[in-house]
Amino acid sequence: MVSEESKLDMVVFGATGFTGRYTVMEMVALTKEKGDLKWGVAGRNKAKLDELISQISLKTGEDLGKVSVIVADVNDESSLLKMAAQTRLVINTVGPYRFYGEAVVKACVASGAHHVDVSGEPQYMERMQLEYHEEAKQKGVYVVSACGFDSVPADLGTIFLVDKFKGDVNSVETYLQSWNKSEHKGPSIHYGTWESAVYGLAHAGELRPLREKLYPKRLPQMLPKLKPSYVDTTMPDTVNIYTSYVDTTMPDTVNIYTSYVDTTMPDTVNIYTSYVDTTMPDTVNIYTSYVDTTMPDTVNIYTSYVDTTMPDTVLPHKHPWAAFAKTTLVEELDKHGLKFEVVSEAEK
Repeated sequence: MVSEESKLDMVVFGATGFTGRYTVMEMVALTKEKGDLKWGVAGRNKAKLDELISQISLKTGEDLGKVSVIVADVNDESSLLKMAAQTRLVINTVGPYRFYGEAVVKACVASGAHHVDVSGEPQYMERMQLEYHEEAKQKGVYVVSACGFDSVPADLGTIFLVDKFKGDVNSVETYLQSWNKSEHKGPSIHYGTWESAVYGLAHAGELRPLREKLYPKRLPQMLPKLKPSYVDTTMPDTVNIYTSYVDTTMPDTVNIYTSYVDTTMPDTVNIYTSYVDTTMPDTVNIYTSYVDTTMPDTVNIYTSYVDTTMPDTVLPHKHPWAAFAKTTLVEELDKHGLKFEVVSEAEK
């Protein structure tokens, strides 16, 4: 058994993957900034992990000889338990989490290691809360999902707003502007994220029974209710819009429409329609077309609501707003390029 003193501070699981590599780079920078952090990388292929350490060391000029290399596989429960027993925190970057996440959460809770991931998959997150909340609570283990781009700016941005707002916050309207520096035209998405989105939509029906078990008593409705906002797509430089829905008339198929405003082609919206056969996970057929937007000139913007009735207590399984609301994470992110600021304020 690993003693508490000899445990690593954190382990990046799935370190050789797309998200894992970014995380390892940040770990190198964090160690340089904070001092003597003990950390490791984990994955199923030791040769690839060793190669990763060599590559990152060469790229950063840092000596990574003390970084632990741990072999662990989501299909090998004992290897996950050994990994979790060696650290205080597992940063899990292996997705889609609906397929690969539970085994890691289970091992972390059993071994007493905290767990964070970058999932945006509600079925996975809420099922983990349902299955492991009580055990995690008893052992003092934190399981924090949605620690990626989708959630941290939005969650902590809302916390920042509530903190700065002179009054009670009832609802928040959020906007997203994105850009691409590559030569690729149109929207793009990493395959892992795309796969997670497809399966999330395909199994959206799983959420209602999960939520009925998690929240048998409905929270009070937030009033007054904020009306949806719209943008005029005939205006130049309008914000990118993303929409999707599930076509339930086609068994085993998810019909996804992702649209964005193409400002280089007036009055057009580029529509990407994809049909994914969920019985054949690796197949995606893409079709592209253009439609005239001069008749429907408006596009709905997402609206979110802030529940101010939630208690201040932090639950073992939670989202970033609950886990980090009373920490200095906003200040830390500010120092590292993710800036939170008040850009305008109503005059008194």
